[in-house]
Amino acid sequence: MQTAYDYCLARAANVVDIAVEDPSPKFVGLRDYVDGKNCLSAFENPSGYFNVDRQFNQDVADEMRTRLLLCKSQVRIFQGK
Repeated sequence: MQTAYDYCLARAANVVDIAVEDPSPKFVGLRDYVDGKNCLSAFENPSGYFNVDRQFNQDVADEMRTRLLLCKSQVRIFQGK
């Protein structure tokens, strides 16, 4: 999964998001894991997005969606809901 993700990120100018139609629960879990791992490595200080002093807001979600090619449902794992 990481290889496919890296392939799409390398072509980010042509890719809006990486979607899977009707994913199984196990696939969603794997995708969430890969998204989390990529988030931790993509941001210079990822802990700044998740500490109590900084609320997770729409600006943070938009940045994550843009930089990591995530759809709205994927960003939900970072909202703590």
